Amino acid sequence: MIIINLGTKISFTRKMEECIVQGKWLTDEHIGLAQNLLKMENPTLYGFQSSLLCQIDGFLEVKGDSIQIHNINNNHWVTSHSRGDEIFFVTLNTMEGTFLLL
Repeated sequence: MIIINLGTKISFTRKMEECIVQGKWLTDEHIGLAQNLLKMENPTLYGFQSSLLCQIDGFLEVKGDSIQIHNINNNHWVTSHSRGDEIFFVTLNTMEGTFLLL
């Protein structure tokens, strides 16, 4: 059953909801949907490339401020944000439920 469909190839389903409610690992489908929502809210930013497809070809170069969610070693999600010459990384400590700016 589809709960949310943003007109993209990825829809938020009951199965995805159950994964979140049960505290299970987020999949590339969760991340893809989140990035689509972020892109809709931030149309002037670059990035938001598929975390799954980047494992095959890598990320495309972007020319401007960007946000990207990365999968590290198939066991951790990290978000990067570039603004001008600065790059920021944010990671979630799932044990404590806190975010760390790197």
